[in-house]
Amino acid sequence: MAELGKCASCGAPVFGNAPGGQCMRCLLQLGLSDFPINESPEVVADLRNTLGNVDEELGDYEQAETELRSALALRSPAQRAEDTEIAALLGSLGTIIERRDKLSEAETFHRRALALHQQLLWPVHAEIATSLSHVGTVLFRQGKFADAEPFYRQSLDVARKTAGAENLPAATTLGNLGNLLARQKKLPEAEIIFRQTLELQRKLLPETHPMVPKTLSNLGSLLNDLGRAAGAEPLLRESVALRRRILGEHFDLAISLNNLGVCLQKKGRFAEAEAVHREALAMRRKLLDAEHTDVAMSLNNLAEALLAQGSEKLAEAESAFREALAIRRKRVGNEPLDIAGFLQGLGRALAAENKLAEVERVQHEALDMLKMLHGDTHTDVASAPRNPAHTLMSQTNLAGAEAVWREALACRRTLLAREPLPGPASYGLLIEALDSLALTLSDERRFAEAESLQREALGIGQTQLPDDWRTFAVECRLGECLLQQKRFTEAEPLLLAGYEGLKRRDQGSPAPGNLLADTARVLVRLYEATDRSDQVAQWKQEAKARQ
Repeated sequence: MAELGKCASCGAPVFGNAPGGQCMRCLLQLGLSDFPINESPEVVADLRNTLGNVDEELGDYEQAETELRSALALRSPAQRAEDTEIAALLGSLGTIIERRDKLSEAETFHRRALALHQQLLWPVHAEIATSLSHVGTVLFRQGKFADAEPFYRQSLDVARKTAGAENLPAATTLGNLGNLLARQKKLPEAEIIFRQTLELQRKLLPETHPMVPKTLSNLGSLLNDLGRAAGAEPLLRESVALRRRILGEHFDLAISLNNLGVCLQKKGRFAEAEAVHREALAMRRKLLDAEHTDVAMSLNNLAEALLAQGSEKLAEAESAFREALAIRRKRVGNEPLDIAGFLQGLGRALAAENKLAEVERVQHEALDMLKMLHGDTHTDVASAPRNPAHTLMSQTNLAGAEAVWREALACRRTLLAREPLPGPASYGLLIEALDSLALTLSDERRFAEAESLQREALGIGQTQLPDDWRTFAVECRLGECLLQQKRFTEAEPLLLAGYEGLKRRDQGSPAPGNLLADTARVLVRLYEATDRSDQVAQWKQEAKARQ
């Protein structure tokens, strides 16, 4: 094999037997000088097109865009209207511009490519399937999920009609559709799609093909969102291992690391998650622009892992949240897409540091953005009001907190009623709203109303989420509500059963906060009120051990 040397013109690595000792880019530039534009516009356009493709391979997307725009401008109006090569060029430009985060302009180019492909290749052709998928992807990235879905489904249909049920373009589009369904919270359907994708890829591709670890990562991330972190972790670790072997230090390896970090957070292994997120962040800072949106996402996820580890890391968590938010704002301005999630994270960090005045402003801004983006009854909107409510409670504004939780409860009931097959996430949101409103009412000494809500939440949890920490937490809080009403006999079995459930869950995927210690302290109060000194001593020791 020829040894590597340096390009005689630009110093880029080249094989020793490269023509004239020059790299491909410099050879193309040399070729351009031999063809005056006014005499050979088509040849120059082809060279510019090829040069743009080389720049893309080299990761120089700005220069690639310049070359491809030049190539397009050099084509005659007749060619631009009737040539499939022009459709391909439009699609390439759309992809390059999309990689530079200019999503609205990228959508325009992808739609032009699709229209030309449909005009010239109708009714079914592989290029039509590809263009449909590209439009779906750029819509997806802009948060236009409902608009993107029919493009993916039509792309899948065309790909299957073109090349049969088992083909790689269909597998690619299936994966994209799975990602979209996951973002729309259609998690059970997304899982089916991802498993179909993985089955197709394992059948059609070698294990070391990059698409296999990508789907492993997507499926693992989805199982994590479904609350099945135990099943997610081995898939995500396989994805990381394959990408290390296939790609080395690479953007895609950073994605798998990011997803693994999120999974470890869900399992309560925050120090491990922090280490994984730091590796992903360092890789993205090295390989990407300092203000790339993926850098912002890694900062945000690292901040979440730091925040979960408590007071010693709160300042670093706040700093990471702020840096992530600043990058995202610089990229997309004050567009609501993703900004709301970054704001919510910053709000949680500020609340943990007791910076309550800023918390309320930040969290209300996040809620307003979510409503602007999704409407009042979307899942993300349904989950958002809890943050302002907790802030208001910390400020002893119980009436304000009650109003926020009543809005959240109404929103979540509407969301659940609309779903044909509600999943764990929707039931969890409803339980949370019922329980949180009940806690607010208990603080207002309105125990009968609080009890009714908690009994409803417990019934839902025991039926729909029997092994979820939220079900056991509600059981404990209902017991505490009864204790406050001096109904000791009813309170004790609820507190003990809830505590045992939380303790069992703590061995696998722990509940947040100090629920075990809090429940132990409530049991101390119960046994003090009923003059049972032996149990008082036992549960004081248990509370101390759980702190």
